[in-house]
Amino acid sequence: MTISKKNLALGSLVTAGIGTAATYPFAEGNVFISLLHHGFMAATVGGLADWFGITALFHEPLGISYHTNVLINNRKRIEHDLAAFICNDLLSVENILETTKDIPLAQLIINHLQSEPGKKALGLAAKPLIASFLAKTDLQSFKNLAAGKIPEAIASLKLPTHLLDVSEQIIRKDYLNPSIDMMLITLKDFASHDEELKGIVANLLDKASQKYTGDILLRQIFAKISVEEITKQCLTAAKNYLQELRNPEHELRIKLKNMLLEKIGELRSNENFAVFINNYATSMVLAKLAPLEQMLMTKDAEPMYAYLEAKLENVNESEAVKSKLDAFLRDLFKKALMKKHDAITKLVTEKLSSYSDEELVQTIEGRVGDDLQMIRLNGTIVGGFAGMLLYLITLIAERMWS
Repeated sequence: MTISKKNLALGSLVTAGIGTAATYPFAEGNVFISLLHHGFMAATVGGLADWFGITALFHEPLGISYHTNVLINNRKRIEHDLAAFICNDLLSVENILETTKDIPLAQLIINHLQSEPGKKALGLAAKPLIASFLAKTDLQSFKNLAAGKIPEAIASLKLPTHLLDVSEQIIRKDYLNPSIDMMLITLKDFASHDEELKGIVANLLDKASQKYTGDILLRQIFAKISVEEITKQCLTAAKNYLQELRNPEHELRIKLKNMLLEKIGELRSNENFAVFINNYATSMVLAKLAPLEQMLMTKDAEPMYAYLEAKLENVNESEAVKSKLDAFLRDLFKKALMKKHDAITKLVTEKLSSYSDEELVQTIEGRVGDDLQMIRLNGTIVGGFAGMLLYLITLIAERMWS
């Protein structure tokens, strides 16, 4: 049977006490027994001191109330300091965010929702809501909404104006220049190295030479210059012109920019353009709502639930979407944590306050009791060795100086 650490510590103290009493009568006449006696005596003193100190943490040893029963007498301060330490140091907002920064929140949620328990929980939560929505929503009301309110809502957004404003800013601030330069570089490389283009140009020049063979002057020109040479010169000229177009101040680019700005100005007063954009946006929204209309006709919630599952699968397959979702969840978590962080202190304080004095003592003793009993045991053993060492030092000193 395993001996508890409390009984082991108590046994060591009792052994030290018995050893002290047993060696006392013989200590004066025998150096070895005297060494043991001093060791047992120091062990008894050390064990008693540690027993008193440890017991004083939770109780009143020997009925002594002066600076004993430390836990209960200082309970309020301990609860306050412990709650403050947990809230402001151990579980501070910064520590929690730092600890959780590498946890893929979005992926964890998606994995749970795609697991069997998660799918079951999602179905239990979503299907009744969808069914309730379908049952309470009238098909004719939905059609009236789609036919009237949605176009009105789209029109109120003023999408044509915003679209033209954005386009104008892009053009005026030359945001398209990098894209134009990339396109010109691609065309230049295409003109320099693409064999198919060279073949097309050569074929056109060959046809032109055949068409104008009746003209003596042109026939003489084509006779002196080969089609291959003309093709090379044409492509070289095109390549050089494309290189010139890379200059933002080129006349053609400025003319094109002004032409686009002028066209945007015209579209601002063009009602047909506004109608086209609004109608296009409305048609896109109505196309998205078409499955819902079908569901309202059949009152079947399964297609909508299948749509939700498909969207969840799409999110799982897109790293970009998961990254955005993860950033959103972290921001939401941070805001909630900062708003509710004081609740941690309240929670810890309320939990500690819910214990009676006796329950609190039993709980803490149950957690650290074994370690405290080992302190008692160590105090007895270390005290014994210290007592013997001091006796030897004293004995040696007396014999050297006597």
